[in-house]
Amino acid sequence: MQKVLKVIEPFFMMDEGDTLEMSEDGSSYTFSSNVENTEYDDSDVSQYSRHYSEYTISSDYAKALVENGYLEEVKPETKDKFVNVFDEIDNMIGKYTDALNSANSDEDHPAVYHEKVTVYNNLIKALTHLKNLKK
Repeated sequence: MQKVLKVIEPFFMMDEGDTLEMSEDGSSYTFSSNVENTEYDDSDVSQYSRHYSEYTISSDYAKALVENGYLEEVKPETKDKFVNVFDEIDNMIGKYTDALNSANSDEDHPAVYHEKVTVYNNLIKALTHLKNLKK
């Protein structure tokens, strides 16, 4: 299983979005929370509070929670591969051209058809301008 698990369905003290991290030996997962609060009253007297909690579950129990839909594995972030912006512009021009060519003239809603055609033409024109900047 992954090193980090995320709560997708609240259970016990865990809320949606909380994360548990695997211990170094891989035998358990732990969620830690450290909340500090300082408040001042009208006479500038401060009140300070701190709450620390830790919740640990075994790896076997974590696996069961994943299988039952309470937790999900968080995949480690990988570096995105390089995307050439001009290749992406070409892809977008192709998609908008296809959408423009497949826009149907709706006799009941001619304004919608003309709006689509105008938007697609303007997008294609702007992308073509950007593409030509590399030359």
